[in-house]
Amino acid sequence: MSETPDRSATGAPTLPEGSHGAYWPVPLLRAAGALVAGLLVTFSTAHEAPMGFWALAGVALVAGVAQVALGLGLSGAFRALIIAQGAVLLLAAAASALLSQTGTAVLVVLVIAVAAISGLLELVAGLRARGRAAVARDWIGAGAITMLFALGALLVQPGYAQPWQVLDKKTDELVTGVLTGEIVIVGVIGAYAVVLGLFLLIAGISARWEHRRAVRAIAVGVDA
Repeated sequence: MSETPDRSATGAPTLPEGSHGAYWPVPLLRAAGALVAGLLVTFSTAHEAPMGFWALAGVALVAGVAQVALGLGLSGAFRALIIAQGAVLLLAAAASALLSQTGTAVLVVLVIAVAAISGLLELVAGLRARGRAAVARDWIGAGAITMLFALGALLVQPGYAQPWQVLDKKTDELVTGVLTGEIVIVGVIGAYAVVLGLFLLIAGISARWEHRRAVRAIAVGVDA
């Protein structure tokens, strides 16, 4: 038997009518995967393509599992959209692992394709749920962030190479290096993972708080 969806502060169900199960674990799980990947990239000194592939694989794998699990509890068009998004992310995780030893151009193309498709699916689900379920704001936000990620990756030139130099004031030596497209795309992946992770963390904590408040309200009603 299906559970009654939790109610948000506005009185709207957290998930669309006809759905079952708690929503709050999903954004928290996705946030954990994204933040771990984002922090690993941020604090790594080797921004090379293999790291970008594995960071993308980690984010996509955790999000894919979470979205498929969520989608199985949804109904109607929402079920199809979210399961499709989860399937795309799981395929992306597998592709990232298999292609991890290729190169920057492949990584850029994969990021653009995965982010554009998965972001669009989540954004459409959110727009369709607007006014019908509180989860719409989370889907719209996450979908928009992911679409911006695709746009950012689209601007990266795989063959980009810009020499740089800076004077080390302590040693009076000239430090030189080259900013490459490889470094840029891995940095973009890391930045996306951190931003999405923080957004989903806030969404998950908010959903958890609303879930607990709904449970307390039901308990009070039963006692009365």
